[in-house]
Amino acid sequence: MIPGGALGVLGAWLLADVAPEWAVQAVLGAVSLVFALWQGVLQLRGAPGLAAAHRHERVLALSAGAAGGFTSAIAHAGSPPFQIYVMPKGLAKEV
Repeated sequence: MIPGGALGVLGAWLLADVAPEWAVQAVLGAVSLVFALWQGVLQLRGAPGLAAAHRHERVLALSAGAAGGFTSAIAHAGSPPFQIYVMPKGLAKEV
């Protein structure tokens, strides 16, 4: 995730004057809302949440890192992309 995060911060630096903050916040909010609703619907239906994924998906890690770096640099909200990648890992909260 670190190389993706660096790319995301670089992209945010390059696009800071062009990308309106409201658009970044709207996209980030929509992604967060869809992820939360998806998890909630699965739990209401009695299905387990995301299955534990212990594999290391490089493309997903790079994408989540880039999205987290971009949204962190633009709107100080890098946690949702990070959580979307990390939650399926089934890690202990201390990790």
